[in-house]
Amino acid sequence: MAASTAKIILQAASTAVAAAGALSYGTAAKQQAAFNAQQQQMEAARRREIAAAEASDFRKRQGKLLARQRALLGAAGVDPGSGTPLLVAEELAGEIELNALRIRAGGESEATRLENAAALSRAEGGAAQTAGLLRAGSLLLDGASKVFDG
Repeated sequence: MAASTAKIILQAASTAVAAAGALSYGTAAKQQAAFNAQQQQMEAARRREIAAAEASDFRKRQGKLLARQRALLGAAGVDPGSGTPLLVAEELAGEIELNALRIRAGGESEATRLENAAALSRAEGGAAQTAGLLRAGSLLLDGASKVFDG
């Protein structure tokens, strides 16, 4: 009789430990996913900032080139504010802005990808926690069944 009581206690304890482990795993997985999501969100913001800075730097560099071009034209006796030189400068300014916007769009695209990955991480964390809860419940029911079957 003492052996069967000990067996029941050990089965119950084993079941409780296994269920606690399943809960712990689910909670840890959710916390890890939340951390990953936070890192991805921060990286998304960083990518946006980098793209904005790169676009600004590009505009400044190209603006200096345009200014130099106007100065060279002026030094050569050509009026950079009229005719063909003006049309070329306007076309070039449009291309500069288009390329700067492409730089920003590239950063925005990367940031959006990271934000989507963060959302997926959070969803996976929630799923892992739910799976842990379900596994713990299953272990408890299975253990109770074994204890009562004795």
